[in-house]
Amino acid sequence: MVKKILIALDFDHTIIDDNSDTSLYKLAPDKKIPPELKALYHENGWTHYMNEVFKYLHRNNVKKQDILSCLENIPLTEGMDELFSTLPEDLTEYIIISDSNTIFIDHILNHKNIRHKFRDILASYVTSRLNEGVEFPRLAYVGDGFNDFCPCLRLTENDGVFPRLDYKLLKTISKMEKDHHLTIKAKVFPWSTAKDILNVMLPWYSDLNISCSTPRLYDPGPITL
Repeated sequence: MVKKILIALDFDHTIIDDNSDTSLYKLAPDKKIPPELKALYHENGWTHYMNEVFKYLHRNNVKKQDILSCLENIPLTEGMDELFSTLPEDLTEYIIISDSNTIFIDHILNHKNIRHKFRDILASYVTSRLNEGVEFPRLAYVGDGFNDFCPCLRLTENDGVFPRLDYKLLKTISKMEKDHHLTIKAKVFPWSTAKDILNVMLPWYSDLNISCSTPRLYDPGPITL
């Protein structure tokens, strides 16, 4: 059995230091989206809203290459490149858990020359890799937003949650524990740059012989808010 560390990352405001969708606003006339379009988000959800944004940009002569160039200009979050280049490649696997546009994700990762670091996202990734002879004694979850909270509840005492400082996930962890007694079993390591993550994780590689919990992911049961 091969033992590795699995790192699951959000994309917007985690791997990259911006929101890949809203970064396109700068391509609109006067760099603004009309209020009547913005209202669609509350009425029909984000996907429908962004589809209308793309149509609006197209009507205003924004080309495919304009969009791709805009995406290419989004920087990686500080220290992220060093994280990917420093952690042992043969002992680390990365996946992205995100509701961002997958075409945007692929294009940005390819442009930054880090697409090869990431495997395809699978619904039951840990189980499928275990069947292939790979075990993850430690998991790291790196995120920033409110939607990143639920995955954190699945982690165990061996694992680490890395919420970005001054973003919603860190505040949500504290609020959910205080108001709803929802406590994350994993250790919590707030981060400002990805170098903070790197400094925490490097020592993990010297202790990959710790026992894995069974089942590997914790089931918090029904959640009532």
